[in-house]
Amino acid sequence: MRKLNKLNVYGLVVHCSATKPSMKVNAQVIKRWHTEDRGWSDIGYHFVINRDGSLETGRSLQYQGAHVRGYNAQTIGVCLIGGLDENGKPDANYTLAQYETLKKLYGDLRLRFPIQEILGHRDLDKGKDCPCIDVRALFSSK
Repeated sequence: MRKLNKLNVYGLVVHCSATKPSMKVNAQVIKRWHTEDRGWSDIGYHFVINRDGSLETGRSLQYQGAHVRGYNAQTIGVCLIGGLDENGKPDANYTLAQYETLKKLYGDLRLRFPIQEILGHRDLDKGKDCPCIDVRALFSSK
């Protein structure tokens, strides 16, 4: 894994797990998907926000994430659990607790890194729905 140069970090990128609300998913499950199914050395995200709003640490912040090709060296990745409805269609079905935790995490990280903006995966990788919300608009009024 490559070291993350904290001085180069300009953005927080929000992702979704692309899972239904009824699924029991957390950082441990995602780590298994990334390491066993994809052969990666670790979970790709730095943080995971569960449906109850609890925050889990993923990949260490001393290392670059593996969450959006071409932008890992300059961003921190956070994954919201959810993003699909029960029929498997994209849906911004996140809980208020998740939004509150994301807001707090964004504020905390801006104190530690030169973060200038918060983005959705879809803002950097056209053709993706992830995370099914306009993250920039959500935080522009805050």
